[in-house]
Amino acid sequence: MSHTFSNLIFHIVWSTYTRKPFIHQDLKLRLYGYIKAIISDRDAKTIAINGMPDHVHLLVSIKPTANISNLMRDIKVNSILNG
Repeated sequence: MSHTFSNLIFHIVWSTYTRKPFIHQDLKLRLYGYIKAIISDRDAKTIAINGMPDHVHLLVSIKPTANISNLMRDIKVNSILNG
């Protein structure tokens, strides 16, 4: 019986609207924690998350059955509304 191993890791970068510096230091940890929770809820793993006041870097591992577009939609929509 053959086995398959998949290791899908994505480096994702996205910016704030019009690249304005909205992500201040006091918001950063709360926002990143919220993004990590969204990723975990979608059965994926956060490897690293960081950024600058105008953009976010995310390194995430997902399963082969996951849809990266749906994951990003969920992260972006939910972190804006609740983060």
